[in-house]
Amino acid sequence: MRARLPTPDPRGGRRDGRPDGRRLRRWGLPVFVAVAALAAGCLDPTGETPITGELRVRAVYPAGMEPAALRVDVDSVWAVVRRSSPDEVMVDRVRPSPGDDGELRWILELADVHETLHVALELRAGVQPMYAGSADAPVSEGAIGQGALHDVPVAYVGPSPRAASVQVIPSRVPMSAVGERRTLRAVVLDEAGDTVFRAVAWSAVDPEVATVDQAGVVTAAGPGSTHTIATIDGLADSALVVVDTALTRTTTLTADSTSLAADGVSRSVVTVRVQDGTGQLVGASAGPVTLSSTLGTVSPVPATDHGDGTYTATLTSGTAA
Repeated sequence: MRARLPTPDPRGGRRDGRPDGRRLRRWGLPVFVAVAALAAGCLDPTGETPITGELRVRAVYPAGMEPAALRVDVDSVWAVVRRSSPDEVMVDRVRPSPGDDGELRWILELADVHETLHVALELRAGVQPMYAGSADAPVSEGAIGQGALHDVPVAYVGPSPRAASVQVIPSRVPMSAVGERRTLRAVVLDEAGDTVFRAVAWSAVDPEVATVDQAGVVTAAGPGSTHTIATIDGLADSALVVVDTALTRTTTLTADSTSLAADGVSRSVVTVRVQDGTGQLVGASAGPVTLSSTLGTVSPVPATDHGDGTYTATLTSGTAA
């Protein structure tokens, strides 16, 4: 009995359903090359090298409120870096606090050779936020170690230390005229004797004699005496304010140049200081001060009032000696 040979199919296959070896030989290589090329395109669709740059930042603390000054132990930093267009978060993580230089670094893929990124920092002690701030930082393409160091100003946001003492300086304020102003200062310390950077509440016992605003500026309202009080955490201290309109005033006059050429253009700045009977400068309540001279012209008239008992004007020389 003879075996029956399969009949070739005009479409290139065989009638028994199995592929024709000639077709495999004809199409196998091109198909393999096409698949390999597609796979390569998925791995690197553009073939371009990414643009990278180094971002270097450090937190800058307010003067006198550094962690050492406030006895704060910052042990971690939450950093968020983002670009604005398109809005994209590039870094969002908590990391241990940097070393002594306080520097944070990242190597980032940039959208262009120059890009400005927004950096937000939150410095923590445990889980408690202690400082926070943000800033824009320009980053350029470059190698590690070549990025510019950018400052990120931060403010203290931690719990406020409790005050242990408060002192008003000066403790006595003589004033000689209604409307005169003086500025008081409150020094607040904690139990360790360190300065507490918190605002106090100011008040005046007799506002008909003197008033005080929340910046500690005392304004004389009428003759007599009263106390201005600073309070914080249940503690208080005061200053005695005495308004005596009979106090004698004195005036001193100085000039930055006591000799001028008679050329009509030489100038000298003249300063007037108005003092009360205790030798302290009076405020803007000294009223207008007018200066004149036989050696030239003085301007402005009246002299410029600086609000602290000092006045200035400019003397311009004449043309006759």
